Amino acid sequence: MECDGDRLDRQDNYDRKHPDAEDRTDAEIIAAEQDATARRTWIATAAAERKNASSKPKLVWPSLDELIAALESDEYVGFCLRCGAEAYCVEPDAENYRCEDCGKNAVQGAENVLLSHPEA
Repeated sequence: MECDGDRLDRQDNYDRKHPDAEDRTDAEIIAAEQDATARRTWIATAAAERKNASSKPKLVWPSLDELIAALESDEYVGFCLRCGAEAYCVEPDAENYRCEDCGKNAVQGAENVLLSHPEA
């Protein structure tokens, strides 16, 4: 049979591990509220970063002079819309070829770039 002293010791251990709101000091309550606020702020910041990361990447458009020079040349020239590099042996209607400079699938043929260029 269990004596009252053992039961009270177990209850004290449980109370230390699981404090009730009445058992907490004001400083502990304030610290818990600050932790909760910090967690909410971190969650909101992380969500905003994920949203920004998933937004479309900024495109690097060649100038219209570069496009005209590429179209007037006898070579098939394309442009990477991620890093801005020129690519050669690219058909005029090519889309999403791999860029040798940055490795992204963003090389477009010069005529395609001209058709979708924001300044054209």
